[in-house]
Amino acid sequence: SKGEVVGERRFLGLYTARVYNERPDEIPLLRRKFQSVMKRSGFLRDDYAGKELEQILTVYPRDELFQIEPEELLKVAKSILYIQERRRIELFMREDVYGQFVTCLAFFPRDIYNTELRLKVEQVLVDRLEAEDVEFVTHFSESVLARVQFTIRVPQVENRQLPMAEIREKVIELAQSWRDGLSEALSEAYGEEQGNELYRLWAGGFPPSYTDMFSPRRAAIDLEHIAASANNHDLAMSFYRALEEDESTLHFKLFYPDEPLPLSDVMPIFDNLGFRVIGEHP
Repeated sequence: SKGEVVGERRFLGLYTARVYNERPDEIPLLRRKFQSVMKRSGFLRDDYAGKELEQILTVYPRDELFQIEPEELLKVAKSILYIQERRRIELFMREDVYGQFVTCLAFFPRDIYNTELRLKVEQVLVDRLEAEDVEFVTHFSESVLARVQFTIRVPQVENRQLPMAEIREKVIELAQSWRDGLSEALSEAYGEEQGNELYRLWAGGFPPSYTDMFSPRRAAIDLEHIAASANNHDLAMSFYRALEEDESTLHFKLFYPDEPLPLSDVMPIFDNLGFRVIGEHP
């Protein structure tokens, strides 16, 4: 009578098959979430984007649909809408409220997805999350992408910080070719239209000696200097420090459009600047 909680009753059970077979907007617990996401998306249910978003929500892993918050669901669903007709590799991760499980939704172009790739990705998740157990479910649809849902049992840790960026980068590195990585890096750096044009002009210009040494993201940065050197018929240069190296190590690149510069012409410049050269790669 005083409004104080003196006990509780918990009802435990399993979902029936209908929960997994019916549309989410026909299930009472999911209807509000479904309608909220559709409304906040800004899309009309009758237009193309609205229909596609509705289909994404309909085939979204049902157990995840019950647990995920509407705000996060909206963000993930709109991201899936953006990538689903593109040859993009993407990763979405969510930790459950009890800190016992992490769910990872991974999307891969169907033509490159296979068991070998799935096992490599699974190993990355095990290593980075110190997983105790991993289960997976693969889903194929009319999209050019295959979806793999990894459910990962993890040790309980307070305020866990998921290394999302690190895992995503490693998975993309495992799954895509160097040229696919360059296409994605250029689109991210310059926008899709300009990135596609740069890819068309320059993708075939990187020899194996370069692709073995440098990542596609580094190539996207170098292209700015390469294009400037080619357009101006002049020397271009770049100083940078790799994130994984200490502060005493610098990298220096020279870009010259006509012919390689003799190392003997460059060395005196470094000597005068007080640098010690420890290696070079043409």
